Amino acid sequence: MYQLFALQQARARAQNHHSESSSGATMSQSRSRASVHSRSSRGSVDAGSNPLQAWWDERRVSETVTEAFLHKSIGDESLREKLNKPIMENLSDTTFAEWILWKARRLLLLLLEMGETAKIFELVESSWDDTDLPLEPEQVAKLGLKDISIEKRFLRRQYAFLVRDLDRGAHVDYDAYETIPLEAVKSGLSVSSSNDKFIFPRTQQIVIRKSIPLGKAESEVEFHETIRELKEFTHHHIVGLYASYTFQDEGFLLFAPAAELTLKSFFQTPPAIYKSLSTEGKRRQMFDWMHCLSDAVRFLHEKGIVHRDIRPKSILIDGSTIFLADAGVSQRVEAGNKPSSSPAKPNYEYAAPELYKRSVTKQESARNVVFSGRAIARRGSHETTMTTAAPDMRVVDWVQSTQSQIQYSDIFSLACIFLEILTFLQGKQSPKDFASHRAAKNRRGARGARGALADQSFHANLEQVGTWIAGMKREADQKGDINVQRAINLCAEMLFKEPTQRPEPRIIMDRLFVMVEEECHPNVPHCINESYRADRIFSFAGEWGSTVDEMLHTPVTDYSGSPGKASNGFAWFHADSK
Repeated sequence: MYQLFALQQARARAQNHHSESSSGATMSQSRSRASVHSRSSRGSVDAGSNPLQAWWDERRVSETVTEAFLHKSIGDESLREKLNKPIMENLSDTTFAEWILWKARRLLLLLLEMGETAKIFELVESSWDDTDLPLEPEQVAKLGLKDISIEKRFLRRQYAFLVRDLDRGAHVDYDAYETIPLEAVKSGLSVSSSNDKFIFPRTQQIVIRKSIPLGKAESEVEFHETIRELKEFTHHHIVGLYASYTFQDEGFLLFAPAAELTLKSFFQTPPAIYKSLSTEGKRRQMFDWMHCLSDAVRFLHEKGIVHRDIRPKSILIDGSTIFLADAGVSQRVEAGNKPSSSPAKPNYEYAAPELYKRSVTKQESARNVVFSGRAIARRGSHETTMTTAAPDMRVVDWVQSTQSQIQYSDIFSLACIFLEILTFLQGKQSPKDFASHRAAKNRRGARGARGALADQSFHANLEQVGTWIAGMKREADQKGDINVQRAINLCAEMLFKEPTQRPEPRIIMDRLFVMVEEECHPNVPHCINESYRADRIFSFAGEWGSTVDEMLHTPVTDYSGSPGKASNGFAWFHADSK
């Protein structure tokens, strides 16, 4: 073990020497946030590697400095014999070896690297231990090291032996001199930018890191309040808080799991584990995922949280489990369903109509407001009827709406995801074909930008979404695919333009429950246990009346706001669904 330790130290010294020879600009860059403000963040790391660390955490120190290692590290025979002698004769039975292994492991490693191992006895006799680290320059001068160059090395290298662990559920306030035990991941499929994904080399745990600027007292209070709230939001299908820390003027939140695969990349290139499933297995997987996502949204809404960024890139897949992630624009909804603060803009393509309005001009006339979906409501009018936009109106810019019931926007976005999953499941066409179909009759760019690609958003192309759904429904009818028919009907209701007419997350979850249970029979779906099943069946009987099948085929409301049957459940897009 001693030879291995010596080799590790030699490599660490070589790495350190290389760093010293770098330019000042390079040194400044190595301390930047992209490299986790630490020596450990240089270079790239992937999940399968086991790189040599230039720093020591508690576990590594404890595993390395054993009694056998201690005796091998002391070269002089007479000093080795001294290890088993009491530090203070007739005053204490504590031996040098016991003190070192109990209190001075890091000091021993530092002195061993400096080539001053024998100095450990003098330090122990003076009651020095690891709690004295880090030492100031004047304190290092008192150690009696060989020369000033070794003193400088000691000052610099001591921080590599003072790494504080960042375990699951922990929060650590790191000082400016400390090293953070994280390394940047710069390979593989990214959830976002490479600087947002990091790895704990010891455990190979990969996390997504989000930073929050601090500096003001109120911002630090808000940061710790955010941590407290996130710890409450533990759900088996939501990427949760793994740990948190502060460094200098920034706070950092670490989320896990940080799966490599997003739903978007899954649609493009399904992994081998999915391809190996039978046709029935693939169906079960898709219906199970829809139910799991509805469970995650239900959980957030019951906690008073609106996600506001539901899209394929914010949905992660780890093996066969699906996770809702990237809640960077999530917000809490206070009493009265009003946003607690001015929210950031959500994703555009999968956003609900009420989150975006178009500001338009008609020649020299007064400005009007156009809601996405090619319909306008004239300012100053109290009528709720929407009229078709005149062909000579053009989009000038986009402004965000301030709807009071913003939480229903998640339902619309979730329906968009479900439609892409069902499109993928049917197999004849892909989600990419669906996007092209949505933009086929819309020459405007997204958000009205000139020269941009045609707008592929759901909310600006509801008629095209309707014709796509009609095609999916015809295919399901031809195959007698009852559960796909049911799922399509549910999506149609979730896409109502009027937010309050969309079904609640609990209702969506309950209706998917029956579908997924039928698909998974005799196996138990992922998010279902017997107590949940009994509760849901009782709920159906009490809320819906006669039969579960009737419940599945009956939309909550139609576009006019009155109860309706499946035959008129597509009134929201005014398209022929037959």
